[in-house]
Amino acid sequence: MTINQKKKYLIIGTGALGGFYGAKLANAGFDVHFLIRSDYNYIKSHGLRVKSAAGNIVIDSTNCYKNASDMPKGDVILIATKAFSNNQLKELIQPVLKDSSAVVLLQNGLGGEDYLADFINNTQIFGGLSIVAVSRDAPGLIHHHDFGSIKIGQFNPDGLPRKTTQVLQDIVYDFIRAGVKATAVSDLMQARWEKLAWNIPFCGLSVILDADTKKIVSDQNTLSLCAEIIKDVATAAASCGKIIPDDFQRQMIDITIKMGPYFPSMKQDFDAGKPMEVEAIFGNPLQAAQSSGYFPPYISMLYHLLKFMEHERKGSTIT
Repeated sequence: MTINQKKKYLIIGTGALGGFYGAKLANAGFDVHFLIRSDYNYIKSHGLRVKSAAGNIVIDSTNCYKNASDMPKGDVILIATKAFSNNQLKELIQPVLKDSSAVVLLQNGLGGEDYLADFINNTQIFGGLSIVAVSRDAPGLIHHHDFGSIKIGQFNPDGLPRKTTQVLQDIVYDFIRAGVKATAVSDLMQARWEKLAWNIPFCGLSVILDADTKKIVSDQNTLSLCAEIIKDVATAAASCGKIIPDDFQRQMIDITIKMGPYFPSMKQDFDAGKPMEVEAIFGNPLQAAQSSGYFPPYISMLYHLLKFMEHERKGSTIT
């Protein structure tokens, strides 16, 4: 099947994640348009570069924009902004949205799709869960360290599984043609809890301990702690009706042991002096579990420690 040259992919948030997937799609021949803010001037002059063992990519600046109002309307809109800026999504998305647009939220944590549901029809909203190690090493330079797969599911306000639609299948197939291992999932909330089984221990401990993933899994003390945190996430998920099997929990440890040293995105944000996605990755799952009758001790501990670190960095007074 040939690529649909008329279909427009829009990347809202060309950081490490959006830049990587957008570059993969553009390199495969898709019509991709990038919204770029902090690196706009550099990329406009030098293009967008992806350094990867799977093959380097250079994308020219033809379809790069500083303002969403200058972009064409999109058939598929990939949102790769961080969750702490979700209150800006409406002003970013509305200028490029049309009645038939599919909006894919590439974010960690819980609750992001609910922001979109305030101004987008539920049937147009999808969630994307990426298993990829990427970093923005310099303006316009994205470093792909490892992995790269993505799971995409359709949003359902009640959190229940939803039938896989042709629109979802087409998006997944586009990613596959771009060289990305992509899978359609019927239960988006299940996939989000499964991703939290990695994000909660490794994002949290990386920031708190100032350590990369290799150091965390190389020490028996922190390795055991990771297993306990993952079990806590699984229990929290079960309280919300989503089961994370024991073998999947072990897999989160195993894949991290096999991967190279890596600072998760939350640690990258913290080191860069940026806000962290504490509420999306820790606060919202904590609240969801408590509302279902379970108090997750490890998630709560990490949440409050990270909130303390944020306050300390801002010079705020804890009350």
